Parts: sequence; C-alpha cells; structure tokens
Amino acid sequence: MAVNFFGRPTKLVLAHIKIAMNTGATIIPVYSHRLGRMKYEVRMMGKPFVIKPVGSRRETIKFHAEKLLKQLENLILSRPEQWLMFRPLWPER
Repeated sequence: MAVNFFGRPTKLVLAHIKIAMNTGATIIPVYSHRLGRMKYEVRMMGKPFVIKPVGSRRETIKFHAEKLLKQLENLILSRPEQWLMFRPLWPER
C-alpha cells in the first residue's frame, strides 16, 4: 500500500498494522540505535496503542501506518546516520 513517508508516497509492507487489526494486539513502537562497537540501546518510540477503526479497512491501515511513520521520521531526522533501508523507497522514474 502506498503511504506518505517524508512527504512522498512510497509502497511499504504494513503487515504489523494488519496483524494488530486482525488480532487486537497492542503495537509497541520501539527502535534501537548503536551506542558503540557491539553495543545497542532499545527504546520505546511512542506510547503503546491498539488499532482503532477510522473508516474503511484500507483507510484505517493507512492512517495508523502514517501515524507511526511520522514518529519514525522524527527519529530518523535526529539520527540519520543510523537509518538503513534494504531497498529504495522512492525509485527514480
């Protein structure tokens, strides 16, 4: 599904949102960052939450995905050297 990330649409796998919707599981947004050689810290990125409907299934998935991505954008901007994606998010046309 295409979602907005850093102000541009990109296609991401949103299985975490779909699983939480289907099971009622709580999403606990966490991240890790490198502190040094072989040393990492894991922290919560935001408050835990349950997916609540905000329209159609598709609208609900997109809404909650973009809500999480907005938090992630702020984190990436604070530590851009620690961000890595395994594929291009915005391939040139």
